[in-house]
Amino acid sequence: MKIAWSMIVLATCLTSCASKNDISRLQKEITDLKNHQAAEDKAKRDRLSQLEASIEAAETSRLTCRAGAEKSYDDGLAANGRPVRGRPGFYNGDSRVFARLEEDEKEGYADCQREYEDAMQEAKLKFGD
Repeated sequence: MKIAWSMIVLATCLTSCASKNDISRLQKEITDLKNHQAAEDKAKRDRLSQLEASIEAAETSRLTCRAGAEKSYDDGLAANGRPVRGRPGFYNGDSRVFARLEEDEKEGYADCQREYEDAMQEAKLKFGD
């Protein structure tokens, strides 16, 4: 009886088991899927890295831009005012000129912020998901 069951199991296996070609094909498909998934993962990591680099560049650019606006203001004070003795960084002069310098600085800051926001939007569109 045991031999009969063994023969039935063997016959079932022979008729229902995959052929060697089928197994090879399935193994290749599995390998291809793993390679495809690895390539997708690498592409995501690359996009994330590029997004982070773009964000960092935008932030650096904004800080550099703001420093330029501040320097322009400071240079304007030095060019249009007289230093107050004993108080570094303080100047006497025409208040209208100083008010205009402050407005120019604020406009410079606003320009810097717009450029930053544009760069961030561009980075998100280009590298975001």
